[in-house]
This record gives sequence, C-alpha cells and structure tokens, in this order.
Amino acid sequence: MLWILVLFMVLLPIALYVLIYTSTNAQIDAIRSGRVQAPGGPQQIRQLEDLIASLRPARLPDMAMGLVFPIAAILAIVLAGSTTGNEFGWGTVRTVLTHVPRRVAFLAAKLVSLAGAGVALVVAGFGAALVASVVVALMSGADLSVPGDFAGRLLLNIGKVGYVTLPYVAFATMVAVLARSAAGGIGFGLVLFFGESLISGIAIQLNRDLRPLFDAGIARNVSTITRASVVAEGVPPPPLAHPAEAGLAYLILALYVVAFVAIAVHRIAKRDLTLA
Repeated sequence: MLWILVLFMVLLPIALYVLIYTSTNAQIDAIRSGRVQAPGGPQQIRQLEDLIASLRPARLPDMAMGLVFPIAAILAIVLAGSTTGNEFGWGTVRTVLTHVPRRVAFLAAKLVSLAGAGVALVVAGFGAALVASVVVALMSGADLSVPGDFAGRLLLNIGKVGYVTLPYVAFATMVAVLARSAAGGIGFGLVLFFGESLISGIAIQLNRDLRPLFDAGIARNVSTITRASVVAEGVPPPPLAHPAEAGLAYLILALYVVAFVAIAVHRIAKRDLTLA
C-alpha cells in the first residue's frame, strides 16, 4: 500500500504544477487577446504572471511546502489508520500479541514505521515538486537558477512538513486502536484535518473569546510552523512567526503526539485482544 501512496504523492504535485501553469497561461492569453474582458486587465495579468513566477525552481521550497503538506498529511492518515486498524480487522493481534510488553513494542514499532513512511511521502512530494518546477520553467522559458540558500531552505521545509504530519499520524493510529477499525482511524483523522480549521474559524467569528482555545489546537500550530516566507514578486511576505511563537508551536504539537501515543499504548496494553 505504501508504494501506491508514494505514487500518488509523486504524481499529484506534478499534475498540480502543470495544471496551475497551463490554466494560468491560458487566462493570460485570453485576456491579452480580448477573448476575456477582465476589469483591470494589466494588473490582473501581472498577478497571473506572478503566480507563474512562483512555480520557478528558485521559489520551490515555500511553494512546495504549501502544496505537499495537505497531500502528505491525508495520505499519512490513510496509511496510519489502515495499517493499524487492519491488524484488528484481520485478527493479527490475536495470534501475535499475547503479552503486554510485546504489545507495547508492537505499537512502538508500528508508530516508528509510520513516522518513517510519512517522512518518505514528504520527501517524495518535494522531489516531485522539484521535477515539476523544472518542467514548468522549461515550458515557460523561465530562469532555472536558484539562490545560494536553496538547499538549506529546502531541507528545512522538508523537516517542517515531516514534523507537522506526525500529530495526524499519531491521532489516526490512536483512533484505529480505540475503535479497532481502519475506517475509524481514517475517518476521524480526515475529520480532524479538514474540520478543525473550519470549526475554529466559525467559532471565533461567533465568539472571539474562543480564540485562545483554538490557538492551542493542531491546525493553528501547524500553520505557525509552515508559514511560507515568500508569496509573489513585489508582494511583501507575510510576517514570519516569532522564534518564541514557533518554538511553542513545536512544543504543542509534540505534546499532542505524546498524548495520542500514550492513549493508544494504554488502550492496547489493557485490551482483551480475544475480542479484537
């Protein structure tokens, strides 16, 4: 299953890069030829050209971070929920795990392998995005040069995306253990990924006093860590997180991972596996 997910992780960024380039270029041609009457035509063309410029290899570290993270997180949730939940669905745990220490070691090995698989998905995604950015640059005749800090920024952002996928992997694994179901781990994991930001946005609009509560959530701290430093040419970048704020975000996500893993370990250690 991992190889199928890696294949998706490779193909989707490439497809998205090419789709963004071809659709944006088509819009520019339509506006310039007069087929589309756009208010503020020259300004809109500049904005579209800035979008194409963001696909250049020099802009890859930040562009890929925003593109790869959601795909990698979703695929990691699917992998964690299915591989953990299927151990119960197929009855593997009944024959393999008869002693509590072995159960804990089993779950620890499972989590380590899932974390490694999540990192592999992220690396594959960034690699695919790099290939796609070169292809798009060749198609558009853009500059292929990269700044001197390119490799450092790329590795840093790969690390960031790999780190922020861990809470979702741990959560999906925990739910799969609690529910003894792959569907439960995948379903609730996806609900957390998609629903937290939506619910927090609505709740804060209704009552701003709830902001501190949601600021301690996973999505808010993932956003703090993955905040891109470059948007478009000529546009001031968004303010980066203060080091103290970023450090707190790393700590909060680590606490979530520890909590989810502790719950899963406690549950599998106490569970009567004959009922699995």
